[in-house]
Amino acid sequence: MDKDDLQYEITLLEEKLALVKPNLAAIDEYRKKEEEYLKRVADLDAITEERDGVRGLFEVSERGNARACLCRTLTLLFVGLWMCTRQRQLPRMPS
Repeated sequence: MDKDDLQYEITLLEEKLALVKPNLAAIDEYRKKEEEYLKRVADLDAITEERDGVRGLFEVSERGNARACLCRTLTLLFVGLWMCTRQRQLPRMPS
């Protein structure tokens, strides 16, 4: 391309630019909405992290409760078995 062709292209682009009127207010509004969106995403991430921490504590507590319940059940079972075997060993009272 020579100098005249480049100058012609520049002139065409400048004319197109004069016809196009970008809405700068819309661009500013988009940036504000994007900023608000990013703040909300950060809030959601913080809340999700907090929820996951509480959920972890709940699951640990729930497992502990399940273990305690199982221990109580097994204890009652063993005590019951022990008492049954002990009753068989005790002499019976005459009727």
